[in-house]
Amino acid sequence: MERKKYREDGQRTRIEYALTKMGKALGLPFIAMTAWGDKWLGRGSSPFTLRSKSTGQKLSIALVDERGRLAKGSDIEVAIDAAASRAVDK
Repeated sequence: MERKKYREDGQRTRIEYALTKMGKALGLPFIAMTAWGDKWLGRGSSPFTLRSKSTGQKLSIALVDERGRLAKGSDIEVAIDAAASRAVDK
């Protein structure tokens, strides 16, 4: 988070804590964890629903390939990048 001062006309200076780019990148993992909790701990219900502003349709988290096609669970594998593996060994 980033601490920023702001002041509205006629008001005192206040502090705002805005998410940084790194903090905003945590949005999808938090949404995925919330969906997991709703399914397994909250009996499938949620106190909020994410919807598309343009269509009004409910949104959900999904894994897609580089071309945007939905990935099936049975088609997912972990691949270790050899260059990354060598960097860890150093």
